[in-house]
Amino acid sequence: MYKKLLILIVLVFILISCNKTESGFSIYLTETNIPIHKAKLLRIHDVSLKGKPIISINDINLYNSEQHLIGLKEDALNRLQKMHISLEGKSFVVCVGKKRIYNGWFYSSLSSVSFDGIVIVKDYIDNSPFMKIQLGYPDKRFYHGEDPRRQQVIIENLKKHGKLISK
Repeated sequence: MYKKLLILIVLVFILISCNKTESGFSIYLTETNIPIHKAKLLRIHDVSLKGKPIISINDINLYNSEQHLIGLKEDALNRLQKMHISLEGKSFVVCVGKKRIYNGWFYSSLSSVSFDGIVIVKDYIDNSPFMKIQLGYPDKRFYHGEDPRRQQVIIENLKKHGKLISK
């Protein structure tokens, strides 16, 4: 009897923790890395995501919606600092819950290749508790198109979880 009750309690905690992660803003690495030169061919709904997000809503202290700076908790910073980024980048998908919103690449500042996409420059994370989701590399002059970071579903979700600041 006690064993069944213990198993039930453990299952409830697992379900609750999964729902917290899956209901919020998150960043997943792709199962197979997609090099940046194939970015224009990428259809985010056709890409397999790794099992757990590299960043979940629970890893975020704050999200500045004007600059797209994300203040991260120490565990998340450590995870990102240990991640290896090749000069071709490391592909990711931003999700809200299970809905895929946009794709991007972790990038190294050692790269001399400009890029017309969404980028998180990993090297900046190594020296700061913040991560910036930016348009283009090395800067926004190289980005063309609409800004997917400002989608209402993202802003509302971050606000709902108490993570959003706008200054």
